Amino acid sequence: MQGVPMAPLPSYVSGKWITPTADGQAVADAVTGAEVARVSSAGIDMGASLEHGRSVGGPALRELTFHQRAALLKGLGSFLREQRPELYSLSTRTGATRADSMFDIDGGIGVFLAIYFAPTPLGLTAPGQASAAAFALALVWWVTEPIPTHVTSLV
Repeated sequence: MQGVPMAPLPSYVSGKWITPTADGQAVADAVTGAEVARVSSAGIDMGASLEHGRSVGGPALRELTFHQRAALLKGLGSFLREQRPELYSLSTRTGATRADSMFDIDGGIGVFLAIYFAPTPLGLTAPGQASAAAFALALVWWVTEPIPTHVTSLV
């Protein structure tokens, strides 16, 4: 299905929104073939992004206590749960059934929360466990594909 190309989605990088400098890649609805978004990393300075993470993001996280980090991740889990209706709707555009969408989306959120709030395994730091929980959420969503893979980068 052809139409007017959409503007590429902006990315939140280094503390600000950046609009790509190229049209990027079209993302199509799996059912209708209609373009639903465009994505591109053109114009994003990856080196500056890494430096921002090292000089701004990392120090800010390290200033937080374990309980403050836990509260942030719990908030993320709650936020994702609140977004389920929109995520289910997006998932059906990938060709999934409503039941599959519910299982995959809730499953990913459940795995995230279960890993994060489980007792920390011996030898694993609390930040390491938080990273494992976030990776597990992304992995479940990458494997089951309840939402387009590029959308998982927003989580």
